Amino acid sequence: MVLEVLVNNFLKKNTLYAKTSVISLTMIEFYNVKKKAKVKIREEDIEKVKIEKPSKNGSVRVRYALKAVDDDGTKLTRFCSEADFNKLN
Repeated sequence: MVLEVLVNNFLKKNTLYAKTSVISLTMIEFYNVKKKAKVKIREEDIEKVKIEKPSKNGSVRVRYALKAVDDDGTKLTRFCSEADFNKLN
């Protein structure tokens, strides 16, 4: 997000570059337990995980999660809906 603002400011000053060349970076927010703070991770660094677990009555329960590793090495997990899971690349 900060990078996008910097690129937009650069493009406003330098009119030689086309606005269509801006690459928008999607950041997803995770909670880092070690830092006790929310951190933003780039979409390219996130792994999609589908967890299938059988329930007591025999049906299969499906949970969708996003996993990443923070810059200090902390493993991050965020559970999400199926719609959000399918939205990501």
